[in-house]
This record gives sequence, C-alpha cells and structure tokens, in this order.
Amino acid sequence: MKPDATTCESRDILSSRWRVFILYWLPAIAIVVAGAPAISNGAVVWTVALATMGTACMVNALRCGRVHCYLTGPFFLLMAWQRPLNHSFRFAGYPPTIDKHDATYL
Repeated sequence: MKPDATTCESRDILSSRWRVFILYWLPAIAIVVAGAPAISNGAVVWTVALATMGTACMVNALRCGRVHCYLTGPFFLLMAWQRPLNHSFRFAGYPPTIDKHDATYL
C-alpha cells in the first residue's frame, strides 16, 4: 500500500524551510563552528547536533517513509553516541594502557 502523496507532503519535515533550518542546518553550522570533536566543548556540540539531526530523520522516516531518512537517521544517531561511548570505555580502562617501562611489556 503506497502512502498518499498529499498526506506525505503535509507530514514531511522537509516541506517546511524553518523546520529544515532548525533541525538540520543549525546543527550542521554548530558542528562547523565547534571545530574538531577532540575539544571537550566540541564533543558536546557534535553529540547534541548529531542526535538532533538523527532524531529528526527518524521521525521523518516514520511520518513520511523517506528511504533517505531510514538510512541517515540511524547513522547520525550512531555517530552521536560514538564519542560518549568511546569516552566511557576509556574511563573504564578499555583499551588497557601499557607502560613501556614495565618489564612485562618486553
């Protein structure tokens, strides 16, 4: 069953320029302005921006059925969670650090 084109267009987030600007362009601009994600503030900006864009894509995929949103939504959400997960694993000791001066290292 194919969704009605007029219903899809009225429910599509991409049909409104303001929604597109707020949900996609504003986070993208924030990522560019924040710079590298290695900087602590940059990581927060990247995480929030990617989570915003990913959530908007997933909502749009469910509302309108855009194939593009089914692909980019999970990608953005995985990218948003990459930095916090990477940080938490390093905090927990993964990967283990090796001391080059330790006798067992040789």
